[in-house]
Amino acid sequence: PAPNWLSYGELLFLAVLVGGNALVFWFGYTKRHGHKPRLTEGPPHPSPPSSYAKTIGNALGFNCVLNMGLLFVPATRNNSWMEAINMSYANGIKFHRWLGVAAVLTGVVHCGCYYYCWLLAGRWQQMALPCWDCSLRDRKGRKVWINVFGEAALLCFLLIGVTSVPWARRRMYNLFYNVHQLLFVAVIFTLLHWVRALWFLLPAFVAYLISRVLSHCNGSTAAQVVQFSALSPALCKLVIARAPGERGQFHVGQFVYVNVPAIARFEWHAFTIASSPRPSLYNQSSSNRMTLLIKALGDWTGKLMLYQQECELNATKPEVYVDGYYGASLSQVYSAYTTVALVGGGVG
Repeated sequence: PAPNWLSYGELLFLAVLVGGNALVFWFGYTKRHGHKPRLTEGPPHPSPPSSYAKTIGNALGFNCVLNMGLLFVPATRNNSWMEAINMSYANGIKFHRWLGVAAVLTGVVHCGCYYYCWLLAGRWQQMALPCWDCSLRDRKGRKVWINVFGEAALLCFLLIGVTSVPWARRRMYNLFYNVHQLLFVAVIFTLLHWVRALWFLLPAFVAYLISRVLSHCNGSTAAQVVQFSALSPALCKLVIARAPGERGQFHVGQFVYVNVPAIARFEWHAFTIASSPRPSLYNQSSSNRMTLLIKALGDWTGKLMLYQQECELNATKPEVYVDGYYGASLSQVYSAYTTVALVGGGVG
């Protein structure tokens, strides 16, 4: 049986990632350091260490670009092929993190191998630093700037990696989110470093951009807020009207992204739906509503509590935008068991 932390679909995706990286490394290594016919007799001359370092660095460069392209896939919302292998968007995020780590590590080693070769040859300064009086039209100047573009892409990835550490992400979410936008800058520098990377990046990147456009359209209209109240000094309740019928139907365990322009126009935060998709026995109107319970645990949620007080004081309706629904339904999991124990902990 599959480990309890990975589904069979996730195991399949993991096998594709590991196998794909192994094949790409093998291709890159053998292409540059393949067996060549010997034209002279006698024992073969051993290759210098710098030759192997450059070969390994070149092969890992292919791996870095492959992982860059693949990391957009699990970050794409409502991805049809992820749903086909029964991998939800929420569960796919861990693969996005793993691919990000793989892209950064392979990029660092790729750069380190070339640095090692340049240092041995005494050419690090000429090859690694910008040449301001060099022209991109001549071969020497173009080669130097290609290296610099690669270093710029790696610098962007390192900044993203440092701010993505769980400690930094949880305590400085705004910094994490804003620095993550450097990913698009990193893609541009990567293409300037190696233009053929376009064929690795284009399919997944286009699918990701399409999902972002659809997500923006889905959340472009302000939601109808039925209730926005404080249950305690650090907990608020947000009840939102949803469309009747199948269009507004959600499933147990799903979540939505919430945006409040009065707090931050471009920030969207995920919250689990706290209400049941079925109507209450005592309140049939609940079938056209969904409830979010939001606890003040950070900067944004703390400002949301202040915004609730402001709306209540001024008797104004809050402006809220919602994008969803996301996440796999848990109802299928429940149906596989005769008895289910519900353990509640945390909020939002």
